[in-house]
Amino acid sequence: MPPPPDSGLPAEDLRGLIDALELDDDARRYLRGRWLDQLRWMEGRAAGARRWYYGLRLTAILGGVAIPALLGWRGASAAAGAAHAAAAVLGVVVAAASSVEGLYRFGERWERYRRGSEALKAEFWSLNPLAGPYREFPDHRAAFPTFVVRVEQVLRDDLEAYFTVPRAVAAATAGAKVEPKSS
Repeated sequence: MPPPPDSGLPAEDLRGLIDALELDDDARRYLRGRWLDQLRWMEGRAAGARRWYYGLRLTAILGGVAIPALLGWRGASAAAGAAHAAAAVLGVVVAAASSVEGLYRFGERWERYRRGSEALKAEFWSLNPLAGPYREFPDHRAAFPTFVVRVEQVLRDDLEAYFTVPRAVAAATAGAKVEPKSS
């Protein structure tokens, strides 16, 4: 399966970069099996959520714009009746699209997955030249444990956001106040 459109380098190129790092086989397996796998998964989820978000929002916007035009139709009575019926059906479609987006929150999911994938990429692009948080390390082997900790923190943060959003939504719909979790 080809990578999503916003993935940057193809997986083969990333694998080549991984293989070029001064790491042992276990570290390379982690990079390919955990980091790269999670990066591709998040990018795929971001792309899917983006498609759903734009599709549902576009449906709601265009349908919402078309309804007044259909209701204002002043043609022959049969045509006006058909236009009013179409407006009623379109109103249901607009409501359904808005409700589905509100329930599944594809816009928020897109943002969360995109943020996670960019954080994973940033870690690799800092590890590769030993920059940023890795600049004090003499080589990739010495920097790798810090890389793993930072990658796993990105994944934990994503998982926490996954479980926090539904709790916040449930509390908001029940009228309760959601207190932020303390660390």
